[in-house]
Amino acid sequence: MARIKGTWDAYKDDFIVNYNGDRRIGTVAYSDKVDKRGYVRARVWHDIDQDGIKDRGEKVIAKYKADAQSIYYELDYYSNETGDITIDDETGRFGIFYDGDLFGRGKILDMDYFFD
Repeated sequence: MARIKGTWDAYKDDFIVNYNGDRRIGTVAYSDKVDKRGYVRARVWHDIDQDGIKDRGEKVIAKYKADAQSIYYELDYYSNETGDITIDDETGRFGIFYDGDLFGRGKILDMDYFFD
């Protein structure tokens, strides 16, 4: 099991992961529902036509749950936000950090796209 460390950037609905000199770009959308533990679901997909809407044939790259407080009140939708990410390259599980604090955990669903 190897842990890959990298960074993420987000601006509006773009979600970019940089690791080992590689860059993967996707579109992120958050659910409107907050669960009882205060988390909101997110999905990241390869938005081929870059319209911000998941269309038929566009694959979901990853899903994660993130702290709703951070998503809705701390991260600014209109500014470029950055943080760190750690990825387990065997299982595809990852953690997302903002200002050094873990605020989300998820799983890469399309390993071929991500580790191409």
